[in-house]
Amino acid sequence: TLDLIARIGYPLLVALVVVAYLPTLGAEFVVWDDDDHIYENAWVIGTEGYAAAWREWRDRLFYPLTFTTFYVEWRLADGQPWLFHLNNFLLHAADVILLGLLGRALGLSAGVAWAAAGLWGLNPLQVQSVAWATERKNVLYVFFYLAALLSHARSVREPERERSRFWLLALLLVTLSILSKPAGVTAPASLVLLHWALGARFDGRSIRRLGAYFAVAVPLALIHLAREEIAPGAPLGTRILIAARALWTYVGRFLWPVDLVPMYPLWSVEEQPLPSVIGLIALVLLAGVLLWQLRRLPRAAVFAVGLFAINIAPVVGIVWFPYLWYSLTADHLAYLGSAGLALLLAMLGRAALGVDANPLAVRL
Repeated sequence: TLDLIARIGYPLLVALVVVAYLPTLGAEFVVWDDDDHIYENAWVIGTEGYAAAWREWRDRLFYPLTFTTFYVEWRLADGQPWLFHLNNFLLHAADVILLGLLGRALGLSAGVAWAAAGLWGLNPLQVQSVAWATERKNVLYVFFYLAALLSHARSVREPERERSRFWLLALLLVTLSILSKPAGVTAPASLVLLHWALGARFDGRSIRRLGAYFAVAVPLALIHLAREEIAPGAPLGTRILIAARALWTYVGRFLWPVDLVPMYPLWSVEEQPLPSVIGLIALVLLAGVLLWQLRRLPRAAVFAVGLFAINIAPVVGIVWFPYLWYSLTADHLAYLGSAGLALLLAMLGRAALGVDANPLAVRL
């Protein structure tokens, strides 16, 4: 069975992703953000756009690598949207494979890793990130992000003479991820968690190498924060309640992806306090149980929860950004975070079947 999964499992997933998103080749650009990002963007349609995308770092839409791909596609497809959509779902298919490989790097069996990749890649929650041309920044930054995690995993497992090469590659991939979308600044935290999940030592050399990821990410994060409109839209207490409800909302949509819409109605904590209060209490109780049972949990499972938490925390309302004035949640904001949910769900599924999983057999 494992040999069969190795031979046809991932090609099958890629084929399913292509079939699912093939209709988007006939889709047009949309007025919402595609105008600003692509067909009315001087960095894309102008003759100097390629260079300008890298110079105008003061602009809050500083996604130079993403705009570079748009610049090239605009010319290759003569301004038609089909190539933008094609590359989006091909990148998503690549992300699916990378997630499966990450599962294997964590020590999951071929079947569990494949299941996690499928649960994530074919979940309707990802449609917004894949079918919307503007969200190239999502599928592109996650491609480099997951590749960086895999490269770091190789850097702690390969023979000593090979480790520096894979670490340098991971450092480059982190940089490319952030240049594709500022959300990539969470990569160093995920890399530290992965280092621990793999059972690697935290000696002087590894701490310096992990620190280098932060040395790249922190300045780029500060540049983005200086440009972004991040004035709080509500008091901290209100934002905490918003965040608790938003977090569970994302979990719920991943587990039961129905009635998904491009933009969800705003809710008011003042008018509807009960869902947020219940969400916060449930979150505190869950955190307490996890800490209590931490030593009994496989490190791969802790990594999966951490990958979700690290990447969902910046978008649930504690840090306020302009989109939250229109909607407090959005499917595309959970693109990478939901990969952690997929890994965890696949592991829980195998445990429920009573089959011994092998997440490195490493516990705290």
